[in-house]
Amino acid sequence: MTPTLPDEPGAPTARGYSVRGLFNRAALYSFSDVALKSIGFFLIPIYTRVLTPSDYGIVAFCQATVQMISPLIGFGLISALPILYYAYEDEQRRRLVSSIINFVLLSGLVMTLALTLFSEPVFDSVAGDVPFSPFVVLAVLISYSTALEFIPLNLLNMQDRAGRYTLYSLGLGLLSVGLTLLLVVALDLGAEGALYATLMATTAGMVGAGFVVRGLWKPMIDRSILRETFAVALPALPHAFSSAFLRFADRIFLVGGTTLAITGVYSLAVTFSSVALLVLGGITTALNPLFYRRANADDETLPGDWARITSLFGLAAAMVGLSIALLGGEAIRVLTPESYHGAIDILPLLVLGQLFTAAYWLFSPPIGYRRKMWTYPASSFPGVATAIGLNILLIPVFEGTGAALALAGSALVQAAIFGWFSQRYYPIPYEKRRLATLALLTAACFAVGYTVDDPLGLSVAVKLATIAALPAALAAAGFFDPGELTPVRRLLRLPS
Repeated sequence: MTPTLPDEPGAPTARGYSVRGLFNRAALYSFSDVALKSIGFFLIPIYTRVLTPSDYGIVAFCQATVQMISPLIGFGLISALPILYYAYEDEQRRRLVSSIINFVLLSGLVMTLALTLFSEPVFDSVAGDVPFSPFVVLAVLISYSTALEFIPLNLLNMQDRAGRYTLYSLGLGLLSVGLTLLLVVALDLGAEGALYATLMATTAGMVGAGFVVRGLWKPMIDRSILRETFAVALPALPHAFSSAFLRFADRIFLVGGTTLAITGVYSLAVTFSSVALLVLGGITTALNPLFYRRANADDETLPGDWARITSLFGLAAAMVGLSIALLGGEAIRVLTPESYHGAIDILPLLVLGQLFTAAYWLFSPPIGYRRKMWTYPASSFPGVATAIGLNILLIPVFEGTGAALALAGSALVQAAIFGWFSQRYYPIPYEKRRLATLALLTAACFAVGYTVDDPLGLSVAVKLATIAALPAALAAAGFFDPGELTPVRRLLRLPS
């Protein structure tokens, strides 16, 4: 199916898709995260001179703890909201939202108290030099408030309110940045100040969530709806924890097997590589409502459209990944003290791992639509086993580089298995030739750009030229369809 021309309405419809509409929504969903990350980059020279690598290591360990606990809060019911949202209407939809919110509030509070009171011996065995109080306690509290923060984001996404989604996310992010500057820079509270800033911002997010959901919330729990929600969420819960483990276990192993300083340097590299997931996450967030809406409408043209969208998603991933892998190291060199420059060599491997994770996200909507939730743990458990094995094997020898290899390897295993399941239960006629061409040319451009790293001016010039050469090389190789180039030609006012 040929994409809708860009002068047609941009919003996704029951049938067809607009390239410009998808781009606009992806840009909106990505804007807040990318804007905040951009602000964060400007603040890196300040943070890295106020926080030592060991401070960064403590914050990294606590962030990893938050990411692994958060999916367990409320037994993962929040993850079922996007899947079930369009399965209900009107009053039943209100009962769905209310049941999820109220259950997560109550059960999450009990879990948070239990972890705070009884989990210290467990954390002491894995936290290395990170004290349980106040650092791990703060991480547990942040986990509770963070879980609730995602409820309005899921609702706004399913309602396709990209502007409000962006305002909500951007507002909380700016609040977090402001609080971090106050507590870490002005008051010099170090790692503890960074965690308190996050807790205060996520608590404000809980208050904001109340305003977003006030029209849908009731003080009730519908048991029948809750049972269906559990049927969707529980099979995916081990997967949610496993996925978080895959993304953050490297810092846990580094804290236990190396030093806080090495963990801090590695964490800085992760910060740069995570820009890829911020951008690509915005794209997948924009695509999810399109897929579920058209799949529930029994649109027979969806598989073909999804194949073409996947090729364009791959192009976006290649450009983003190549840019970060080549220019991120130069940014680290310019923005940070020399004590952090060890992050430069780790960065490309981490970017590769983030791209595998983004591919996994793109495979998710077909699985959610078919309700094959058991495939989540079936794909994540082998990834976890790979991560544990590679981290244990590689970190003692290669330290941060070993952790990056473990992350990339485990993400690849998870994405490959999950992609196989997705294709089995909702076949998509992927454009394999286009994707292979894209992968080969991207690898070639990276190899060329990575050969020059000194002097700085020449290195940046070569890398920028290499990045710009990728779309030109793809066009010469016949990667693009004429309909996909139409918006670009119109923008540049080139003849067809």
